[in-house]
Amino acid sequence: RRWVVTFTLLQGISLSPLIYFAFNGGLTLTTMFTCAILYWGAGMLAGPCWNTWITSIVPTRIQTHFFARRTRGMQIASLIGFLVGGFALRYLPNGSIATAAFAPLFAGALLARGFSVLLLLKQPETTSPKQECFPKEVSPLHVWDHFQQGTKYGKIVAYLFVFQFAVHTASPFINPYMLHHIGFTYSQYALLIAAMYFSKILVLPFVGAGIRKRGCDKYMRVGGTFVAIIPALFMVSHSFYWLLVVQLLSGVFWAAFELSSLLTLLNSLPQKNRTAHLSYFHFCNALALGLSSLLGGFLLKKVGMNGYMVLFAGSAVLRISTIFFLRYITSRKPRSTPVIPEELNKQAA
Repeated sequence: RRWVVTFTLLQGISLSPLIYFAFNGGLTLTTMFTCAILYWGAGMLAGPCWNTWITSIVPTRIQTHFFARRTRGMQIASLIGFLVGGFALRYLPNGSIATAAFAPLFAGALLARGFSVLLLLKQPETTSPKQECFPKEVSPLHVWDHFQQGTKYGKIVAYLFVFQFAVHTASPFINPYMLHHIGFTYSQYALLIAAMYFSKILVLPFVGAGIRKRGCDKYMRVGGTFVAIIPALFMVSHSFYWLLVVQLLSGVFWAAFELSSLLTLLNSLPQKNRTAHLSYFHFCNALALGLSSLLGGFLLKKVGMNGYMVLFAGSAVLRISTIFFLRYITSRKPRSTPVIPEELNKQAA
């Protein structure tokens, strides 16, 4: 708990310089990148311990329901934040007033982080620090050992590494594609992004219930398969209504894939040294994201405006190639014990 609270607090504090410079100006590129590195770095450092901690707080029989509810709440909050922040910045006048408008947005994020720290402090400490240290016998090479041995953990980490690489070859460039290449208005762009959030929010309760009855495998295969072809659908038409349908479908299948892959990963973790194994998974995930984004940016720069189609086609081919790995990933079916809402509310915030 102390580790998670410390880095969650640091993540909030990293926003403080941005609030100051939003009011007073003078923000340099170095300062902005430093704040960004602190913000995302603190989140990554807190993540593995949080995952270990939360799975020890929430009983196994209600974890599927808990993570479905938590993910849905996160999507609702993200949608509200995106719409409020985006429209506030869009419809303010240009100049110093628009720059100062970032200050209350960053301040709101800082307050939200502070509130989350208070909620974290209310949760019990359930894991001994000695039990969850990084022993010498667990090294980054153990991820490769797990893969060679064909363990569930090794297979899911390898699959998600390749999948994240395929996804982030194109996904960072969806926004400029919509705004600058196609020329959508900010209102159209906001509706397209909001559509995916909305469909996720709508289907997550059904996905959670389905996983409890049928296990993660089916939802991971269906979600992973349809998520793989989404980039190809962007190449069919530039019509706003067509892309709206694509975004709605994208939210449905991303919801199924994200929840099922998260539960598959948590179920596959070795019981000993879970935090260390989660840290190495997060490292692999971040490495895939960084390398693929750099590759996508390089291709876009070299090819030019037609590079968007190259990125979407390449991402689709890479994603489709990952479908064949899904058959080798097995997961334990979560218990189908009925969930008692009152019990859930007592166990975690």
